[in-house]
Amino acid sequence: MKAQGGESSPVTDTSNLTNPHADEGFLFDRADASVVPFPEADSRSTLEEADHLPPIVAIGGLFTIKRYYFLYAKLLGRDPDAALSGRERFVTPLNHGVGPIEDLSAAVNNDLSEVADKLGEPIYVVGHSLGGLLGSTAIMDNPEIFAGATFLGGAQEGIKEHTVATWGLRQLAGNPAEAELLNYDSDFMHDHLKRVEEEWPEDIPLDLVATSLDFVVKPPQGFGLSPKNQEPTKRLVVPSSRLLKPVTRYLMRNMPPDVKPLYSPTVVDHINIVRSRAVLAHIDRRRRAIARRNSQTIQTLATAN
Repeated sequence: MKAQGGESSPVTDTSNLTNPHADEGFLFDRADASVVPFPEADSRSTLEEADHLPPIVAIGGLFTIKRYYFLYAKLLGRDPDAALSGRERFVTPLNHGVGPIEDLSAAVNNDLSEVADKLGEPIYVVGHSLGGLLGSTAIMDNPEIFAGATFLGGAQEGIKEHTVATWGLRQLAGNPAEAELLNYDSDFMHDHLKRVEEEWPEDIPLDLVATSLDFVVKPPQGFGLSPKNQEPTKRLVVPSSRLLKPVTRYLMRNMPPDVKPLYSPTVVDHINIVRSRAVLAHIDRRRRAIARRNSQTIQTLATAN
């Protein structure tokens, strides 16, 4: 497959990977693997040893309950050989009822720990919308159970504009005072962002993805996490159509300079970002890079011994 501009994809042989068709049908930026570099020697043996990807565990967004699994089925169905089914790897905040964000966070942390324990290996967490905030907190509270993270349309830096998300957060928190904690200028969010900056685990790659058609958490919201010890991968989903190139340039001009485009042939909004083929393939590339890094580390240690 060819990437944008005619360059070859970093993955030169996908015949034996868990999801061999993940990268078909759209353009992408080959810099997707920048945080977790691929090994220099892209040999067949390295690919074979890295074909087990860290299993995905998804944290749903605002008002997500178990019956909304169908929205996340494509994402969680990418690990058919995992020790738990996709439904068992689907964490939903509202299953614990409405309440203060601290209580929801503690409940989700416990759910993630139980899932990771049953899987018996570090997990790749994908947090959607409010799930991005809850996932980022969980990683800092319990880093040993995580292999990496992607946050989609994330509210992990707080709400900057009054949208349907603001109304929803009031309902979720149970009262307006609790909802105000999730405004970007609240003391709660200030402390959270500062904690991410100072405490984010160095060996857990952070990946942030938003879509240009998100009218709930409007970008560049969601791109504000800045750990001191790594540069997160940041992608804005934009149209891949050549006819819409002027629109893409306009959208990118309003983004921070470290945000790169992620091209999609279909319309992607705040809800279906968890089902987008382009986004799902991007997540697979991130997981594959982690698997290769781990494989290379094991090989290095074995050689040293």
